[in-house]
Amino acid sequence: MGTNDQNLRTISLQEGEDDVSPPKDDKKPKRGSMDLQGSMTRERMKRLQEEIETLLILKEKKES
Repeated sequence: MGTNDQNLRTISLQEGEDDVSPPKDDKKPKRGSMDLQGSMTRERMKRLQEEIETLLILKEKKES
């Protein structure tokens, strides 16, 4: 084991630091999210349309 290997091991286990990776930032829009920032892809548009249709069906059932 060389000096470089020892330094890498020491640095990764320094006091006060977590030894787990930070959570990844999920860029994929979550199902049910009404966040309309960014470009509107076909998939996002389809999900939005499905969500609206579901809400309309629930509203109609509630009113009848």
